[in-house]
Amino acid sequence: MFSFFSHSSKSWSHASSYNWNRYDGSSRYDRHDRDDDRSCCGSYDWYGCKPPVEPKVVSVGDSRAVEGQKEVFAVTLSGKVVSSLNVSLALGDVSATAGQDYRSTLEVSFDGGCTWKAVECGSVKLGAGVDDFLVRVGTIDDTRVEAEETFTLKASANGGSDCGTGVIVDNDKPVVAPKVLSVGDAATEEGGHAVFTVKLSEAGNDATAVSLTLAAGSASTGADYPGSLEASFDGGASWVAVSGGSVSVPAGKVEFLVRAATTDDLLLESTETLTLRASTADSSATGSGTILDNDVALPAYTISNDTRFEGETLLFDLAFASTPLTAGVIRLSLADDTATAGQDYANGIEVSRDGGGTWTTVEGGLLDVAAGDSALQLRVQALDDFELEPLEALTISAQQLSTGVVVTGIGEIIDNDTAVARMPPAGSASTLQAADVLQDDRALIPDAGGASSPAPAGAAEATAELLLGADELARQIAAAKPVEYA
Repeated sequence: MFSFFSHSSKSWSHASSYNWNRYDGSSRYDRHDRDDDRSCCGSYDWYGCKPPVEPKVVSVGDSRAVEGQKEVFAVTLSGKVVSSLNVSLALGDVSATAGQDYRSTLEVSFDGGCTWKAVECGSVKLGAGVDDFLVRVGTIDDTRVEAEETFTLKASANGGSDCGTGVIVDNDKPVVAPKVLSVGDAATEEGGHAVFTVKLSEAGNDATAVSLTLAAGSASTGADYPGSLEASFDGGASWVAVSGGSVSVPAGKVEFLVRAATTDDLLLESTETLTLRASTADSSATGSGTILDNDVALPAYTISNDTRFEGETLLFDLAFASTPLTAGVIRLSLADDTATAGQDYANGIEVSRDGGGTWTTVEGGLLDVAAGDSALQLRVQALDDFELEPLEALTISAQQLSTGVVVTGIGEIIDNDTAVARMPPAGSASTLQAADVLQDDRALIPDAGGASSPAPAGAAEATAELLLGADELARQIAAAKPVEYA
């Protein structure tokens, strides 16, 4: 039998048993442990039938996180907190070092990790009803390659304590320096790209610098390929220019593509080669590139000769031995013989493909021959001057670019000017004077008695312009130019 005296009700209560864990938070009781309810063994100033007993820490869970992330420990109590409970929290190094591998600050959560609050002074106060909570610790992401590291979290309260172990998993990898394993060969028709496949020994965990060198074999830099390179790291979907002879291969790549442009020329030539060398500091490999010619020789052809008066047009026939089955290019050029470009003939060539019906200028001296062009006409304009001069000539050349073969034609220009001389008056000296010689019958021609025959219209103006000097007269006579005497 137990007797209790309530100070609030000023009365005794008797019971054979009682829930000693009950606590109403307000009543004050005196306890008597004897059957005789009027004898008192003692009086205790308790609030409740039995003093409230707070729980203690029974376990701290372990945690595992990649460096840079947060370790989360679960702390469990022996029961729910009756009123309040202070729990001490302490971190300890094992193989990890505070401030270097993990942070010294702590946070706690009482709602399963939805919200967090900082722990101050290494202790957290729990309210009534709490029987577990979470503690988290930040780890530090470094760049060192290291083994897994550990530290501990110790939680203590009401005589109970436990330690949880936090494992920090390294996220750094040893530096991998790939080597160049091989460079595949490549082939292309001229005008296309030679594409090489460069393979590495392994994928790097960082970007890898690879030097690229293009070298001539039988091909010539500039004439057969420009020498520039491009690289692709996505199988050829996109390309970037190689700058400074080196390319940075992204981490994780074990192969990439390199391409070299080639030049589409007009020469008939054999297969040509070049090489691509790829290297790192301690490795290298070389691949061979082949350039296939795409030019076809035109059938043999000839150029006719022509003779015209000055002021007329020289016509040359370009005739093929057979009708061309493929297109080709012929380089045309004019060269002085005794005639002078710009003075005796215009330095330009026109071509007709329809028998002289229409004419087009040959641009840059390159004549495009289409399949089926069996006969072409070329023309050059001879210039008309007022010079007494002998027969003059020029050369027209046609070079087939695919073979280099050159054929030529000759154009002759006949002078259309004549010399006229006055006879000296009777009784005068017989020496012919420079002022007595005129060109083209355009001057007044005095007879022996001094009378003049009628002159053509405009002759007065032309006379002054066309008088020959003594040196020119001598040149013409020496050149056996016909001289008419009035």
